[in-house]
Amino acid sequence: MATLTTNISNISLTVNGNRTVNGTISWSLPTIPTDSTVIARTLTGTAQASMKKGSATITVNRQTVSSGSNFTVDLGASSTATSIPITVRGGNKNASGTVTFSNLIYTVEYR
Repeated sequence: MATLTTNISNISLTVNGNRTVNGTISWSLPTIPTDSTVIARTLTGTAQASMKKGSATITVNRQTVSSGSNFTVDLGASSTATSIPITVRGGNKNASGTVTFSNLIYTVEYR
């Protein structure tokens, strides 16, 4: 079994007030040998909220993620996706700050 990874640049979304901000994590597909079989494709990373007031709800690919925690998105063996949606929503009308998505790595396992 072999693994190929693609590092993805950090992404930040800024939220002010009770507002939803949408974004996208995008990457390039690594080239795997044509005679190989893909076993799994995943995207991993960390979401960290830096809020001056209030709190933020962080969503990665429609899954809620806690601030400061790592997340893994299972993209399935047959997926050729090159992006997933991210959303940040301020917890109340006074919420303001930034959510940074870091340590983003797209991984393909194959044999």
